[in-house]
Amino acid sequence: METTNPFLQTALLDLGLNPTEAAAYQVALAAGPRTASTIARMAGINRSHAYQVLSLLAEKGLVEEVTKNRVKHFSPRPPEVVIDKLQMLADRIAGSRHQLKTALPDITRFQPHNGFADPVVQFVRGRSGIEQAWNEILREENIEIQTFIDPDSIMFLMDPESKRWRKSFFKLLKPSHVHIKAIAPLELVDFNDSKFELRLLSDVQFGGDVLISACRVTILHYSPQQAGLYFTSNPAASCLKQIHQLAWPMATQSVSPK
Repeated sequence: METTNPFLQTALLDLGLNPTEAAAYQVALAAGPRTASTIARMAGINRSHAYQVLSLLAEKGLVEEVTKNRVKHFSPRPPEVVIDKLQMLADRIAGSRHQLKTALPDITRFQPHNGFADPVVQFVRGRSGIEQAWNEILREENIEIQTFIDPDSIMFLMDPESKRWRKSFFKLLKPSHVHIKAIAPLELVDFNDSKFELRLLSDVQFGGDVLISACRVTILHYSPQQAGLYFTSNPAASCLKQIHQLAWPMATQSVSPK
């Protein structure tokens, strides 16, 4: 009796069955309800191992245990069950992939990188993307963030449309463990805070905002379009932090009221 279908065999293996379990299921499907010893003989399985294999298939919902004349038999469930289980597995994998992709910045944030590691890069666009990038730094723990702020950024940050977000940002900043040290060419009204230390370096344009954390660098542009990116790279973050440390003593203290 031909008991093996190659497409079904592949599906069963994709479902996580081993070849022995797949063979036992296909025999049961072809032969109908049979005892463990009969299925073992037809599938070429060791008799002493057959009951364990079929019990595992029962746990996976592919066979059912039935009793005939006081003897235990194993009855196969239809192959549509295999299709349903494959769909459930695919949905679960898709969900896990989406969750992992979402969590990837957190997972890799403090992951050691050497100079040859490929950086993890994410892009942002539009006003919401810019605001998201700024909010991301608040998720850092017990850390100092160095920033260079561009004149175009100042126009964006002081825009009336940004007022609600700006208020929310500082509300979240106060209880966080983040301290921001910003260098800008102009004063930022309502942006000086005990957790947001601002210094001025006149006549300097950075070409965009640069936000530097322990191992992540964020670069934001405001014109001609609002966009940016952030990437994980220890060497790049370390280099930019040193540049900021050199510039910090040369910058003058902001006079904005706290």
